[in-house]
Amino acid sequence: MFTKEQDSDFEKVISLLESDKDMLYFLSYCRKRIDGRRKEALSDLDKFIDSFANRDFERRRRFTKIILDSADSSCDSPRTMSHNLNERIIKPTLDEWAKTERANFLPFYWKAKYFHDHEALEYAVKTFPNEQKPLVLSIERDIWYLYYATHHLPEGYIGYVDEDLPIVEEVEKRIVRVEDEATRDELNADFQFYKELILNYREWRMSGEPNLEEWGRKTGKNVDSRVRAYCYRR
Repeated sequence: MFTKEQDSDFEKVISLLESDKDMLYFLSYCRKRIDGRRKEALSDLDKFIDSFANRDFERRRRFTKIILDSADSSCDSPRTMSHNLNERIIKPTLDEWAKTERANFLPFYWKAKYFHDHEALEYAVKTFPNEQKPLVLSIERDIWYLYYATHHLPEGYIGYVDEDLPIVEEVEKRIVRVEDEATRDELNADFQFYKELILNYREWRMSGEPNLEEWGRKTGKNVDSRVRAYCYRR
């Protein structure tokens, strides 16, 4: 059984698809997942995928949009996006959508968010500079990169500061374009912390002081990422 929050992912999708006759197997899958009948549910999902994977593009596009709109509003990892569903319906449909409707940022944003397509994210940010979803996602991804570069400090820096400074400059330009004040403030707080670490690390390297921690104590500048347990994403 899922938690109430995870059940709501399925319930939301059910409410949006229950009038569509093409969705009978998928709706059965969702209901059985809520009930905890995983094996039966996956059997229904396979039947749905086999019957729906080759349907016309517009039907698949509508379904994909409903699934991903729902996933965007999920508080946790979206439970409606199984691996087989992603590989046989969601991802191929997004690829086709991005090719046929290049004036719409959504397929590019979703390719970036759920399938880690960096080129799609770059295209979305460059082509749709005022769209907030790809803008915020690009900032989040770059801040995570800055976190990764600095998270071993003061023991060591991962990467090359001179290569990371252009990322710092780019994030600084993008953050001011975030329209929601709370989101902008949250992103900026994280960004300023990592920016300070990077600039302080560069200053220490130029100082000639052999020990980073000692240099930090002498100058009163922060050189500590405050990370005590290292966790890596695959």
